[in-house]
Amino acid sequence: MSQRSTLRLGRKLQRLRGMRGITAAELDSRVGMTQPAISRIENSHHDVTFKTPEGILAALDYTLTDLAGLDVEDEPADSVSA
Repeated sequence: MSQRSTLRLGRKLQRLRGMRGITAAELDSRVGMTQPAISRIENSHHDVTFKTPEGILAALDYTLTDLAGLDVEDEPADSVSA
């Protein structure tokens, strides 16, 4: 995955989490990942396999279609709180 794609994926996942009002700490218990791992994904400091975002989306009750349709190009990376 390119660095730009990884950045966009991380921002989209962070935005969807924020739209559900779920903290990264709460998401970690739902997905079975640590909060620092989720933070690294959302901040594009960690490459992910396809299965990782799929699990995060399921925990947030979103689909890949929701992720694909979300536009975050101009949104700052820190616009959603942990």
